[in-house]
Amino acid sequence: SNTLLFTNTHLEKFCSRLLNESLTSSIIALTLLELICYNQTFSTTFWCTILKQEFQSELYLFCTRISFLINNPQEDYYDKFIELLKINLSSFNSNVRLLSLYILSSFISDKTNKNDLILNCLQCEQCPLNVYEYRTKIIYLQKLSVDFLLLNNQSSLFHLSMYYLLGILCSNFTPLWTISIELLGSYGNKAIEYIGHTYFWSIINEKFQLIKQRDELKSIEQINDKLINEYIENLNKKNDEINEQSMD
Repeated sequence: SNTLLFTNTHLEKFCSRLLNESLTSSIIALTLLELICYNQTFSTTFWCTILKQEFQSELYLFCTRISFLINNPQEDYYDKFIELLKINLSSFNSNVRLLSLYILSSFISDKTNKNDLILNCLQCEQCPLNVYEYRTKIIYLQKLSVDFLLLNNQSSLFHLSMYYLLGILCSNFTPLWTISIELLGSYGNKAIEYIGHTYFWSIINEKFQLIKQRDELKSIEQINDKLINEYIENLNKKNDEINEQSMD
């Protein structure tokens, strides 16, 4: 049979065991993907629980995205998913940013709303990162300005815009950095009364901490690479010495 549908009771037990077992995220994600392929549906609550475990996992985000494509999520979970995924919008990984925006856009009923912040960010992220699409990206980024968001009654989403602009600064395309920095600067001037000083600087500081952690990881990786190379060199030397001795 091409269908494998659990009853609600079985599904609840399966989900509970899946989350409690000491399984890697890749095994869990692949299991979920296979079940989705067999038309198994999962609740919005389930995906919320999954992402709470590893909200930056590309595999979990991808599974959630596929599931929400097949079955629309419950709209009353929108705020919870914003809280879960907001930091992903500033991710160094463009796939994480894109998948998170896809998931958040699943909660938006009117996909034709050209002024919606999430949809603007999504369209901006979908644009290829090259000189040909540069102007298009700029147009979408301009819609993240304080004045534009206030005009469209989206002041409650200022923090999401900040996260995304910080994500743009992580992209390896410097022409976008200037406008992103200018927009972030304007948030510190014009939007501070809506965001609040404490929250504004906590978002900035959070990003600095992530950059610091990333640099530390890179440093560790470089050290490990150096040690591995030294080990290989020493191993080769020993092999050469052994070969020379055997020839003698």
